[in-house]
Amino acid sequence: MAESKAVALDHQYCGPPPITIVADSACVRQALTCLITGAIALSETTALRLLTRLVDDAEAETTLRFDVVDPGTNLCDARIRQLLYPLCEVSQPDAAETHTREFWLSTSKRLAQQLGGDLTIGPLPEGTRYRLTFAAGRSADSVSRPRHDASDVRPRSTDRACAASAETCLDCRVLLVEDNEDHQPLLSRILSKVGSHVTVAENGKVALELANVAREKGRPFDAILMDVQMPVLDGLTATRMLRSNGIATPIIAVSARAVSTDRQKCFDAGCDDFVSKPVNRGELVRLLASHVGRTAAPD
Repeated sequence: MAESKAVALDHQYCGPPPITIVADSACVRQALTCLITGAIALSETTALRLLTRLVDDAEAETTLRFDVVDPGTNLCDARIRQLLYPLCEVSQPDAAETHTREFWLSTSKRLAQQLGGDLTIGPLPEGTRYRLTFAAGRSADSVSRPRHDASDVRPRSTDRACAASAETCLDCRVLLVEDNEDHQPLLSRILSKVGSHVTVAENGKVALELANVAREKGRPFDAILMDVQMPVLDGLTATRMLRSNGIATPIIAVSARAVSTDRQKCFDAGCDDFVSKPVNRGELVRLLASHVGRTAAPD
């Protein structure tokens, strides 16, 4: 996206980086992706800087902080509120669907808050600073610092093994229906890390084809994760068509709008469950486990 807008994106780590941090890596990655995507979409300049810092406080939690600095874009207070709380600024229920870029930063903020942090936007003497923070626990317990030069240190494989063994394996086949190219790998990673075999469909039309072919081959999907808002064929229409074709696979709807009326629309279309964006990893795993007959370990 930066290349398409001819925006240079520079990254700098301030201070020695830690070897490991205890956090939900998928949520951190998704929140950071949403932040940078939103900043690029709003940018009126040709260069952005991403500054990463570990803020270590012996008396409080260690904080992982990302600052995106845009030296050429100025945002007023009203615009900042609209970006961080878009649904509060929209009078018509469906109007928010026409302002998709408004949700990048609000999604990043909600993800950060789930992990004990926040997203704030503030003015600079020239430009705007987006600050994304995450709680990383107390440094003595959660953060491993390099003993030598950070470039000579690699994460231990045992750390990954311990993390992998902490969750029950959900050995199932999941059809992930998602048009957003940033969300596809993030959701795939969440599902793959608990043992699911993921097939991605970029819209409802492709999902219909894949689901029908899988059934004809005698290997139907165990679950379908269905984004509601997509081009070509939206998630609710695709769900109705899947049900009319006799496909009874559990379908979990995914939507950025979590109001009761939207949930009911999903259930009326034939969805079995609902999860809101930004997707909470633990909630998604538990929902999936409940519908494919497995048990998930506590988050």
